[in-house]
Amino acid sequence: MVLGNHKLVDNGLREFEWGYARQSQDGSFPETGDAFHSVSTYVPDTARALLVLRDRRDEFAESIPRMEKIIPHVGAAAEWLRQPAILEPGKRHDQPYTHRKWMLAAALGEAAQLTGNERLAGAAFAAEGIALQHDDGENPEKGGFDVSCQMVDALNGASYYSTLKCQTSADLMSRVRRMIERTCRWEMHRILATGEIDVTGSTRMLKEPARSGAIERTNYKEVVEAFSFTAAITGDSGYVEAAERLVRFQGWVPQ
Repeated sequence: MVLGNHKLVDNGLREFEWGYARQSQDGSFPETGDAFHSVSTYVPDTARALLVLRDRRDEFAESIPRMEKIIPHVGAAAEWLRQPAILEPGKRHDQPYTHRKWMLAAALGEAAQLTGNERLAGAAFAAEGIALQHDDGENPEKGGFDVSCQMVDALNGASYYSTLKCQTSADLMSRVRRMIERTCRWEMHRILATGEIDVTGSTRMLKEPARSGAIERTNYKEVVEAFSFTAAITGDSGYVEAAERLVRFQGWVPQ
């Protein structure tokens, strides 16, 4: 959508249509492993894309009928996450991972914004994520910290923040914004002079296998995105400078 590339938008919608065609009537995805976490990942990714598409509806008019058919499926998946028999064991399993609080907040907040169903809003998960944060800005992850998951908190926190309205959620917006800033400032202290992020002491990076089977490594793209979103929310150019250092280290722009 940013590029104005209708073919890419068509490809994205076909991916969503393929995925939601495998959804059960109760909103779940029976073919999915680690179902609660997987659905809590899929909902915000689809909801965010469809929200942007709806905002650009005049430019992508041919895609709007397809978008409207997908929206009820996103709502059903979000409702499935909230079912007590699904939610309670899912929360227990997710408890060691602060970033999953913010994924759920974003999932439900964006689903609520997309569907107009305010019952889905994710304020409870945002409050839990805020409460877990340490005074220095560290967000605990599996009994310690993790430099990559730390910024998943900021990224999804920023996405959740964008669903809130000043008229009704001013206090919560202030608390989420403070969480995002503290998260990013903590991460900035881990950026070396070279622009590399120091993973020393992380509970997951270079230790755990990802779903692909490869060992977990810092997701620089998500970290850059999180710094960029935080800069957009706060107007603080320091976060832009941090993102630029990472981008240069990765070689994505000329030195």
